[in-house]
Amino acid sequence: STGGSVSLRAGQDVALTGTDVIAARDIDLSGRNVTVTPGHDVRRTTQTLEQKQSGLTIALSGSVGGALNSMVETVQAVSRESDSRLKSLAGVKAALSAGQGAQAARLAMAQREAAGAKTAAGGGEAGEQPQAVGVSISYGSQSSSSQQTRTQETVSGSSVTAGDNLRIRATEGDITVVGSQLKAGQDLTLSATQDIRLLSGANTQQTEGSNQSRGGSLGVSIGVSASGSFGLSVSASVNAAKGNLRGDGLTHTESLLTAGRTAVLDSGRDTTLQGAQVSAETITARVGRDLLVRSEQDSDRYDSKQQSVGAGVTIPIYGGGGGASFSFSRDKVHSNFDSVQEQSGLFAGTGGYDVTVGSHTQLDGGAIASTAGAD
Repeated sequence: STGGSVSLRAGQDVALTGTDVIAARDIDLSGRNVTVTPGHDVRRTTQTLEQKQSGLTIALSGSVGGALNSMVETVQAVSRESDSRLKSLAGVKAALSAGQGAQAARLAMAQREAAGAKTAAGGGEAGEQPQAVGVSISYGSQSSSSQQTRTQETVSGSSVTAGDNLRIRATEGDITVVGSQLKAGQDLTLSATQDIRLLSGANTQQTEGSNQSRGGSLGVSIGVSASGSFGLSVSASVNAAKGNLRGDGLTHTESLLTAGRTAVLDSGRDTTLQGAQVSAETITARVGRDLLVRSEQDSDRYDSKQQSVGAGVTIPIYGGGGGASFSFSRDKVHSNFDSVQEQSGLFAGTGGYDVTVGSHTQLDGGAIASTAGAD
């Protein structure tokens, strides 16, 4: 109502869910039970990534092979370069690499001749010589996949806003407000035959993910040393990895009750503020049985595990030596976070508060406070 009042009176219950009620003057809600609750939004996203690759690799090694590799890389860089000055410099580098390759070949030949002369002169074996040139051919494949699912549930609270006075009455049962806002320009009154429950709404986020990868390669290597000795070997390697993660987050949307002048809470049995705040210049609470004021903690949980294993072996067929390797790693992360972001309570202004409880009052991180001076 943009200019008047709103009155909702039910013979049974009054239930507002994800609803806005606005009046320029007064709002009056009355029923056996009255509930003001939020709407819920749910979002679920799943992301999947898969990758596979395989191929044949041919590589040169040794002093001559290394120089040739450098020359090829430089020539490729020349073809990609657009700046004429840089292209000229790259061309000079390619020429130098070619010269280094020729020099390495002459050095290898000289070392071979020297080794032969030493053997002919009765000097015995010339000893192991460094590899002059080698060629390795290998075929490998690698695959990986990962998946992550995120589910978010958030509340969108109701609101009841009166320009003057807001009155809510539960004639036979309870008043329940969850994650919503009640506002009155003047006076706010909640009256329940049984309980008043002012609660927060829960926002949750859950993340789950997993990943895995595996791969391997087979290869053969042929090499010739400076002395002319020949070597042949085969090699194989495998690797695998897997991991998973899980995260859970919880936040709260508080119930907020505000009045410009006076707020009154009147319950025949219990009054509970759990994730709720009541603010007014003057607050009056009359509780027939127990009063509970409890602040709620936001929380975050995260756990992840990741492990990987790899192995490789080189077997000599002719000449040279072999070898083997193995690796394993495991990582774990565990994190917990809890914190109160908003304190629950009755917060009065200069008018102070008057709280009467029939049985028991309990404050769990809650507050009953005012800015009024001491009487």
